[in-house]
Amino acid sequence: MLPEWYASDNGFISPAEMDHAHQPIVKLALRALDNRIGGVIDLGCGNGALLQKIHRGNPRVSLFGIDKEPNRISHARELLPSFRENFHHGDIFDDSRIWSGDSRYSLAILSLARVLEDGPDRSAQLKARLTEQCDELLLYVYGRKWLESFGGLEPLARSVGFNVTLFEETARVGLARR
Repeated sequence: MLPEWYASDNGFISPAEMDHAHQPIVKLALRALDNRIGGVIDLGCGNGALLQKIHRGNPRVSLFGIDKEPNRISHARELLPSFRENFHHGDIFDDSRIWSGDSRYSLAILSLARVLEDGPDRSAQLKARLTEQCDELLLYVYGRKWLESFGGLEPLARSVGFNVTLFEETARVGLARR
């Protein structure tokens, strides 16, 4: 039985709705990882449910996450106890713990909505870190609001400085170059 916070921590009304939204993200993440060993960081990880699904598809990866809500991080540590030390409460734009030392990630996962909501000034340092410390960047949006406003994933990503290189025409998820 799933805990009551399983879907709501991530902004969904049900696990089925969340699973449907996560499916294309997980599929593309596993394609990008190509069964490699490496770290996967979710920038705005909620309770880690998305990372858990990626790990099920590729148990060779290590999971990392950051979220601004402390309860969600507590839940991520509960959901993924093997990686509990890799989850941090903090702001993806200000917190440097996830980038410290020689941290390198095979894949970073980022919602374009976070970048749009926080603006270009706060995003500049994050984009630099993504370029320097991540092999692949997976961008996504939930729902249709942002996609309709910008005319699709590619123009949406371009508006905040990312070039999406792999996506489907109707996609809400893609791989990007910085």
